[in-house]
Amino acid sequence: MQKMTSGTVRRADQPEDFVRFGVDPASVALFEDGRRSGDGPGRFEWWYFDALLADHAYVAVLFFTKPFAHPGAVLDPVVSISIKPPGKESVTKTAHFAATTFAASIDRCDVTIDANAFKGDLLTYRIHAKVEDLEVDAVLTRVIDPLRLGTGHLLFEDAADEHFFGWLAAVPKGSVKVSYRVGEIVATDVAGDGYHDHNWGDIDMSHLIHDWYWGRATVGGYTVIAVQLTAQQAYGSTRRTEFVLVDRDGRYLAKGNANVAFDGSDTSPDDKSGVPVANRLVYTFTDGPTQYVASFDRRDALLQKALDGNFTPNDPEASGAYLRFASLCTLERVDAKGRTLLGAGGTTWELMWFGSQPDPRLLDLYAETLTASKQA
Repeated sequence: MQKMTSGTVRRADQPEDFVRFGVDPASVALFEDGRRSGDGPGRFEWWYFDALLADHAYVAVLFFTKPFAHPGAVLDPVVSISIKPPGKESVTKTAHFAATTFAASIDRCDVTIDANAFKGDLLTYRIHAKVEDLEVDAVLTRVIDPLRLGTGHLLFEDAADEHFFGWLAAVPKGSVKVSYRVGEIVATDVAGDGYHDHNWGDIDMSHLIHDWYWGRATVGGYTVIAVQLTAQQAYGSTRRTEFVLVDRDGRYLAKGNANVAFDGSDTSPDDKSGVPVANRLVYTFTDGPTQYVASFDRRDALLQKALDGNFTPNDPEASGAYLRFASLCTLERVDAKGRTLLGAGGTTWELMWFGSQPDPRLLDLYAETLTASKQA
C-alpha cells in the first residue's frame, strides 16, 4: 500500500524567493498593493479596510474579485460592508456586481467595482462603498511603515505541487476620517484608527487552511497585529503564529514567527455555528530578558456568517464559518522590574473556520491506494 505523506507550510523568505516573486527585501513597492492574482480557477483576491472610530463605531469594507471561500473560474466581484453604529447592533450587507464593472491596476491599489472605489498609494487611501442602505466614505493616511513578512507569501508545499496565500498590510496603522450611513443613522468625518491589508491566493483556502485567528489593536501608542493559523491535515496540521509589535516611535519590535508563543486554550462553542472559539487569545513575544504579552479577551459577537449558507452546529468540522468579535486588548511588558501594563483598549478580532475540508489530492490518492490493495 502506498503511504500518504503530509505536505509542509513555510514562509517564502529565502533569497531565491525574493527573486521569484520580484519584491525587494528592504521595501514595499506600489505594485504590491495592486492586482496580484488572475481570474483562473481557484484564484482570488481581496482588499480590506477597517476602522475603530472616536464615536465608538466600527466600520469594515472589503472588495473581492470572487467569493473567497469558494473561488470558481469566473470573475465575480463582491463588495461587503459591516458597520456597528454606537450603541446599536452590527449590520453587514454584501452585493455581487457584473464582472464588466470590475477594474484593478497591476501598478498600484486602484480598484473599482461598479460605483465603488478603493484607491491608494501606500500612504493615503480613499475608499467609497455602498450596498443598499449602508454607505462608507473614508480617507486613510498611513502612520507606520507598510508590513510584509518575507515576500508576503505563505507556501503550502508537497511532493505533487505548491500553492500560496499572500498577505500585505499596506497600512498596519493609519489615521482615518470616515463618513458612514446605516439607514437613517448618519455620521460625518468621524476620526479614528484605521487599517488596510490585501490578500490573494491560487486555490480555495479550505484545501489549505483549517482555521485562523487574526486581530489587531492600538493600545498605549503600540500597534499589535497577531495571527494564529492552523493548516489542513494534508499539510501536517501545521500551526504558525505570526506576531507584529510596533512601539510608540513606529519601530518594529517583533515581525514574524520568531520567539512567539500562542495560547488559545480557553474555548467554548459559538452559539450559532458550534465552532470552538477561544475566550482569550494570548500572544507572548520574547525579546532577550523581556517579554511582551498581548491578550485579546472576547466580548460580543459582531458577525457570525456561514461560509456555505447554513451553519451545522452539531458538526462544525463539516462547514465553514466566519466570526468577528468585539474585544478588549491589553499589552504588558514583563522584565526584571516585574509586569508593566503598556496599554489597554477596545478592538476586534476574527476567527476564520473552514473546518476539516479534505484535500482532493489526498482523497484521490486514498482511492488509488484502496483500489491497488483490493487488486493485490
